[in-house]
Amino acid sequence: LQLTSECCHEARVRFSPELHITKLFTSHYEVSRWLHEGLPADEFSIQNGVLALYAPLPPLLIDPQQQAMLWLRAKLKPV
Repeated sequence: LQLTSECCHEARVRFSPELHITKLFTSHYEVSRWLHEGLPADEFSIQNGVLALYAPLPPLLIDPQQQAMLWLRAKLKPV
């Protein structure tokens, strides 16, 4: 991580040692909309929502309470 940080600094590339998947792939507005649509508000659920919508392949979701299933069905329902 130190070497990566130094290389980025030398190349004048912005670098953060903390990677936030939600900030990289979504906006605060989009996450707020997901929460309004029924996605649970914890960070783990939000990260899973990002993966479910933006992963190149469908992810395997382990969802014992069926919260993700209900949210995805509502989210992906044809208009």
